[in-house]
Amino acid sequence: MPISYEILREGRVVLFTYPSAFTMAEVTAAIDSFQQEVLENATNKVHTISDVSAVTQIPPNVLSLSVGMIKKTPTGIGTMIIVTPQNFINSFANMLTRLFPLQKVVIRSTVTEALQEADRLIAAEIDQT
Repeated sequence: MPISYEILREGRVVLFTYPSAFTMAEVTAAIDSFQQEVLENATNKVHTISDVSAVTQIPPNVLSLSVGMIKKTPTGIGTMIIVTPQNFINSFANMLTRLFPLQKVVIRSTVTEALQEADRLIAAEIDQT
């Protein structure tokens, strides 16, 4: 099963769902598609939720490629929310938040919690305008 994404909250939130195993080429393809379909047409920040709760095997080059991808985060990306109840992925996500303190990365245990966080972020942005 490939990495998929779903556009939610009137284009303000995108939920990526990862299978148990994937390659970084699949991640790159999903992100490229997301950028073309969503970000190029976005008028507000788009928050992303990455549901990696089913992941049991991460690619061997995930750290180096993830660092490269985060360095090239496109404009229009809001907070990145990672959904994982698993300790090994949680540790990886925490490491990324320490490496890139200016990029907003949040970790939640369930998709429901992640959607609640995205709703809170959108409401805060609306209140600021």
